[in-house]
Amino acid sequence: MRRTLSASVALALLLTMLMTLTASAQENTRTTANYRDANAVNDSLVVDFKGAVRLSSGTRYQGWLIDLDGNMITGDGLIFNRSSEFIGTYVSPDGVNLLEMYPTFAVTIEPNPDPNPDEADGNIAYGSSVPVSIGYWANRLTNENGAARSLYNSAMQALMNAEMAQDADDPGMYAQAIIDGLAGVADDVALVSSYADNAEASAGDDDDVKDAAAAVASAASETNTHATNLVSTASKVTGAANPSTYEVQNLMLNARKLVNGFSGSKGAADVLEMSQDLSVQRIAAGEPPAAGDATLPSLALGALIVGAVLAIVGGLLMFRGRQARSGAFA
Repeated sequence: MRRTLSASVALALLLTMLMTLTASAQENTRTTANYRDANAVNDSLVVDFKGAVRLSSGTRYQGWLIDLDGNMITGDGLIFNRSSEFIGTYVSPDGVNLLEMYPTFAVTIEPNPDPNPDEADGNIAYGSSVPVSIGYWANRLTNENGAARSLYNSAMQALMNAEMAQDADDPGMYAQAIIDGLAGVADDVALVSSYADNAEASAGDDDDVKDAAAAVASAASETNTHATNLVSTASKVTGAANPSTYEVQNLMLNARKLVNGFSGSKGAADVLEMSQDLSVQRIAAGEPPAAGDATLPSLALGALIVGAVLAIVGGLLMFRGRQARSGAFA
């Protein structure tokens, strides 16, 4: 379901947004929503919120994803109840890259039953927005041609070849396919580290993003080590006229390490998920309603959008300045 914000809502003042953020700092209700893959690249948002104000009967919470033009989408997985927790997963029916298209998430208070479930009443209780510069680098990592996704795809292909080698008459053929398929891993790892470094540099005072970006780079380095070990194991299989069962099984073991990591180290699947989490929605409380009160100023929804757009535009200007100076990541 899709809805475009009216022009009147967009007239809300930044002051209200600042008041909303001030209230969020006072309320210990912050939690997250994460972009994930369901049926396509970054096509879902997984919401796990605890600590909301319990609403009165006849009302409920509803989540919305909002793009830079104020277009809003909602649907199954974002229709919550009135309790202090709302948990759900929204999956784009069209396979849209939500991380790329919808940087703002808001939760409104709606009547229940709602005669117009595809229209927000404007009573906003919670929300967040991803800075455009952070979203940009997260997408360079995780979109269809992203560096972290390429690393993950190579690892999954290697695991598939390792599985095929287990019962093959010629396991060396699959071992060679593993070697060939991992030839570009070092380049992918270098790109992952570079993009993560740029995300960290764009984070400003956001220590959470800085830590997340550093963790992505570290996980990529660990994944590269697993890839090197797998190539070494595959070389032993290809170099043997009759590779032992142990060598072929070791091929599978190292391929699994490449995908999922091992004993605390990270693998390619971790790199991809952690890259998506650079754009995590850290949902913050607005001026929450009193318990049993379903009314909030409709101005608050516009304030969230205006504030988010101003923050995003500011981030975009900063990002373009950085990009103009570096010019190396096209």
